[in-house]
Amino acid sequence: MKEKNALGWSPTFMKQGMALFLLLLYNARDDGELSAGLRAMLRWAFDACKFKAEEYFRGTGVQNNTGDYDVFWKLFCKWKENVQISEDQKNEWLDKIDKWVELRVKGIMDGSKRNYYGECASYIAALGEVQDSVGVFCAKERIMERYKNEYSRRRAFHQELRGYGMKKNLQ
Repeated sequence: MKEKNALGWSPTFMKQGMALFLLLLYNARDDGELSAGLRAMLRWAFDACKFKAEEYFRGTGVQNNTGDYDVFWKLFCKWKENVQISEDQKNEWLDKIDKWVELRVKGIMDGSKRNYYGECASYIAALGEVQDSVGVFCAKERIMERYKNEYSRRRAFHQELRGYGMKKNLQ
């Protein structure tokens, strides 16, 4: 995860790596539900791992009645319980992810790559959701507003941000 360029991430591990880091740093809600941005990160992580619950349970005699995503998320959360991360390390990683998201969004916007607006919105939302989960007040709203204002003429981008939870009337 040492990509310096804003574009050309598809053949690299950047997208999946950022998704895994964001899921790791997320303090899960009591109801276990993920918000829209983190659900997108779960899809990135899930796809990167090529996880199949059927293969995981093969030979165990356990009947799996839930979907692949649910099993993957439960296993990921169980793994997270054993990971110790200092507050300084969390902050360092969040700062790094924030810079990567900013780099990616700038590259996509400068290149008018409309097919990637949704991807950018998902990372913006997930970053805000993680920051909210660790106690940063209204982080998701503020981050989304920052990008909305920075790219104020990109209606298609604003629509993608709204799809990930940006309120329509942010100033």
